[in-house]
Amino acid sequence: MDIFDMYRLIYQEDLPQDIAPMTGLLQRYSHLPSDQIESHLHSIRDKAWSSIRTPCIGRWRFLYGMPASDPRYKLAVQRLKSAFSRDCLLDLGCGMGQALRQLADDGVPISRLLGTDVHPSMIDIGFDLFLDRADEPISALSPLARVFSRRRLGLGSRFVVADLLDDCDSGLKLLSGHFSIIHASNFWHMFTWYQQIEIAVRLVTMLKPGTQNALIYGRHIGRKEADPVPDFHIGDNSHMNSSNNDDHRLNDPYEFSLSHDNSFDEHDHHDPSPRSPSISSISSISSTSSFDSEVAPFSDTSSLASSVSFSLPSETDDKRAFLHDQKSFQLLWDIVGERTLTRWRVEVDFQSKTTADLPGFGEDVYVVHYGVHQIR
Repeated sequence: MDIFDMYRLIYQEDLPQDIAPMTGLLQRYSHLPSDQIESHLHSIRDKAWSSIRTPCIGRWRFLYGMPASDPRYKLAVQRLKSAFSRDCLLDLGCGMGQALRQLADDGVPISRLLGTDVHPSMIDIGFDLFLDRADEPISALSPLARVFSRRRLGLGSRFVVADLLDDCDSGLKLLSGHFSIIHASNFWHMFTWYQQIEIAVRLVTMLKPGTQNALIYGRHIGRKEADPVPDFHIGDNSHMNSSNNDDHRLNDPYEFSLSHDNSFDEHDHHDPSPRSPSISSISSISSTSSFDSEVAPFSDTSSLASSVSFSLPSETDDKRAFLHDQKSFQLLWDIVGERTLTRWRVEVDFQSKTTADLPGFGEDVYVVHYGVHQIR
């Protein structure tokens, strides 16, 4: 397969036909007229593609969220909307923040929502996607969008830029001990078995102290029969935070990544633009359900070079992204439970097969909706 065949696999020119939930969200939340949606989405995709060239962007996967009928989603909304709820939700790997806007559109108080992603450019583009950037005329925004916009003006922020695999990342401290519900879609299948354990243990530290009913839910790519689990012993951290682990993140919802060859390798764990006061981050975070703090506005993210290089993940057990079935995902959370003195129950629902054979996946891969329920 040459580079042009590869490009055709990960880039789809036309909008998909099955994006009614997203178009409805844009009409309700952003007050975007229906006849402007197609051109708007193409403009957003072009901007995102110039920043991060992955199949998630190229194949429009950022337009898909959790269906409102999913039982885990319904449970999360119910808990978050309860009048006396102390639940707060973290959207892990939030990208453009579409899941947060969906929850807000379904009536969840914004003070109970927060997103985190390693790429500030994607968070920034999300304000363009949903037309709720601070410089939009307030009169042109829906009531929900006005709340987001006012928070962008300094009353608070809904996003933290953080790298879950970087122990020194200051953003991680802001996320510790504040949540009871975590949404993570198009996420787990980006990482190796060992990285998934490291991340899952870190997620437990993000739960509010004393939480007994945490919910972690979302969608990812999985198999009906997973590959053999790499050898692992409780307490063995030799594969984590290794200085020679070049595949720190596969950084792509299809176990396949593109890297811009001039300044940023997608396998590197650093952001394409350096951290600075102009990049929005939370300076303080309260222990209540509100995350209000003053933040500086996002700066414009410069476009990266248009040339791309293709890189496939390693085929060794240590560096290959691990795709789960129910048993392997339960085993992972059993290991996490041993390390954190918690217990978890995993449920998975297999949806459709992936719509294209993408490099690095092999055959028989499915979209999977999952829930991880804390039982102790």
